[in-house]
Amino acid sequence: MVNSPFVDPFDFEPALHAATTMNAFARPWCLCGGWAIDLWLGQSTRQHEDVDVALLREDQLALKFFLEDWKFWLLDGGVKKAWRDWQMRMLPIHEIHGTSPQGRQIEFLLNESQEDQWVYRRAFGVRRPLETWIVRAAFGVPVLAPEIVLLYKSKDPTPADELDFRVAVDRLEPARLGWLDSALRGVDPNHPWLGAILQAAG
Repeated sequence: MVNSPFVDPFDFEPALHAATTMNAFARPWCLCGGWAIDLWLGQSTRQHEDVDVALLREDQLALKFFLEDWKFWLLDGGVKKAWRDWQMRMLPIHEIHGTSPQGRQIEFLLNESQEDQWVYRRAFGVRRPLETWIVRAAFGVPVLAPEIVLLYKSKDPTPADELDFRVAVDRLEPARLGWLDSALRGVDPNHPWLGAILQAAG
């Protein structure tokens, strides 16, 4: 986590509630998206519309069993469909929406893996050792490594994605910055973020 002089838990309530919900889940999981960037930075940088949790595709049924009293929907071709069976879902499905009995909502994002490697679903040649895809952030919350978060956000970035990139890129350690540069050049060698990454690398 990037050092911050003071982190107010109130600023992170939705994310911390989701982390508390997932705390006893015995498979790898982490917060992702914009909340992951803010927790890694140790400061609130913007408003967030939802809370995203990443897990490995192979653990989707374990998640459904763990949150057995939740209702789930799969996003399939842009259409939400109720997930009532116990069938494993494969690509291109990677997004699961869950609602607790109390009405709390979490978006679960399935990540690909092969043996001991995390695999980028949009380009299977982009990989990281599984031991490095999750890092600990503010309050000890596991978050998706910031360079991976930014890689996901690099495809058709929204204004919120652009903001997340701007606040994080100058704070990435050289190894993380180098990986992001290499990964992004591999999938889009003309991406407009590459200039800022080069500048941040000094």
